[in-house]
Amino acid sequence: MLDFSRSQQVECSVQDISEWLQTLLEEEAARIDPAIAIKLELPEAAVSVGFDPERLRRAVINIFNNACEAVRARLDIQPGFLPSVSITLDQTQRGIEIRISDNGPGIPKELLPKVGEPFFTSKSFGSGLGVAAATQVALLHGGGLDLNSAVGEGASFTIWLPTREIRIRAA
Repeated sequence: MLDFSRSQQVECSVQDISEWLQTLLEEEAARIDPAIAIKLELPEAAVSVGFDPERLRRAVINIFNNACEAVRARLDIQPGFLPSVSITLDQTQRGIEIRISDNGPGIPKELLPKVGEPFFTSKSFGSGLGVAAATQVALLHGGGLDLNSAVGEGASFTIWLPTREIRIRAA
């Protein structure tokens, strides 16, 4: 809700996003079900990027928690299932990408266009603002949020942000 009501300005600082992401996910992993395997893949070299750490934190946590809830729900209905969530940080042509993937139930094709709409949720709890807020944070940084999903195979959300060099070239 804060990302819809706050100023449209992001307060960016340049820092190593790899280190930032690792610290964030270590904190969050301590709060989730230990049955969920978490895998983090980071580049070997530091990745210095300008971003608003508090806003990006909320965006990553929203998507990460959704992934954990999805795999946990699959574990509840499929005993013996090995739930996992992977987080990958990459540098690509469009900037940096934080991809959060799960092996949960996936999102039905008919629901894909609705994912990201404010107040839409397929769960029996929650506000339906997590993906919408994450999208807004990415857009405020000049980036976006991509979704790929297949029923029975899981979902993958990618938050991408242009690097400063890319924004300068585009201007």
